[in-house]
Amino acid sequence: MPINALPKTIQDNFEIHEWRHATAIFERDFSDEWNDVCDVLS
Repeated sequence: MPINALPKTIQDNFEIHEWRHATAIFERDFSDEWNDVCDVLS
C-alpha cells in the first residue's frame, strides 16, 4: 500500500516518508489504529 493510501488532506498538509512498507503493515495489521491516526491528522 503506497503513501497515496492516506487521505488527500494528510498528503497535502504533511511531509510523508515511507519506510519498508510501513504504510501497508500499519493499514492492514493495525486498521483501528490506522483509522485513528488518519482521523487525528485530518
